Formats: sequence, C-alpha cells, structure tokens
Amino acid sequence: MNRTNNLKRTSPRFYSRNLNIPLIVLATLFITGLVVGAICVHTAGSGVLEKLTRMFQNYSQIRSQQSMLMNFGNSFATGAFCIILLYLSGLSAWGIVPALLLPLFKGMGLGMICGTLYADYGIRGFGYCVMVILPGALLSALAVILSAKEAIRASSFIFARFCLSREAEQTSFRNYTVKFFILLLFIGFGAVMDMLTIQFFSGLFIIW
Repeated sequence: MNRTNNLKRTSPRFYSRNLNIPLIVLATLFITGLVVGAICVHTAGSGVLEKLTRMFQNYSQIRSQQSMLMNFGNSFATGAFCIILLYLSGLSAWGIVPALLLPLFKGMGLGMICGTLYADYGIRGFGYCVMVILPGALLSALAVILSAKEAIRASSFIFARFCLSREAEQTSFRNYTVKFFILLLFIGFGAVMDMLTIQFFSGLFIIW
C-alpha cells in the first residue's frame, strides 16, 4: 500500500498536478479581481463613476498624443515594476502575501477600467477594451501570474527552511533570476502590443 502511494507521488502526473495548483489559484485570483472591479464600477455612485471616467479620458488622450516609443516605455515600466516587485518578494519568507495580492489587484484595476468604459460608452467602450486595452494587458497579466508562481515557490522554500527549520525543495538563485528575465521579455511583448494597438486602433474609438 505504501509502495503504491509512493509510486503515485513520484509519478509525473502527480507532480504536474501539484505544480499547477499555485497557477490555478493565481489565475482564479486575477479573474476574481476582474469581476470585483467590474462590480465596483457597476455599484459605484454617479460621482465616483464621473471621476473615473474623467481620469481615464485624460489618460487615454495623453497616450493617443504620445509617440510610439513613449507608449512602449510607459507600458514596459509599469509591467516591469510588477515583475521586479514579485522577484524581490520571492527572496523573502513573507513574499507569498504580495505574490497572491498582486494578481488580484491587477485584475481589479483592469476590471474597473473595462467596467467604466462599458458603463459610459456601451459597445464603443467594449470595442476599445477588446481592441486597445486587452491585448497588451492580458500578456502583462500572464507574465505577472507566472512571476507570482515563481515568487511563491521561492518564498515557500525560504519560509520552510529558515522559519520552520524544515527541509524543502531548493530553487537555484541563478535559475530563479533567469526565469524573471524571461518574464520581463513577456512584459516587453505586452508593451509592444500595447504600443501597436494604441497607434492603430485607438482612433477608431474616440472616447474623450
């Protein structure tokens, strides 16, 4: 019986399923944030919605008037900040907390933006979300979720080893750093996508 259990635990399917649990949790948190953000906009008073609308209008107008390089730089800087924050979180015993919260907050922000646009502009706002905001934002969100997964894994090792004095699977610092450099490339792809969608599609949906 014990041998059977050990074989199950060492099977690729067992490890694949367990390694995917943090990814599923993080993706669920992001989707939950999307829903909560949209609901917050739906239930907000007219004064709050008006302020959100005005802020987004100013932001969209500035982006449409900036150069492509500036739009790329702004998008990349925002995404890179999240990745660096998660990288540093993974080097802390308590880094699991920000690693869980960041996808949630990112989802809430995106949900509030899309909810505001749909509430104010209807199908035109929905089109702006799909064509201009979501392509780059979803690539950035994917990078954040994968980064959070790596941060949780590294942070869990530090917590188990130094706070609980237990043996745990160690993550190579070099491999950990290389993974985050690769995830920064994801942010770069998302920034390029954001730059291109603003350049070619934002003019189709004038929302200011």
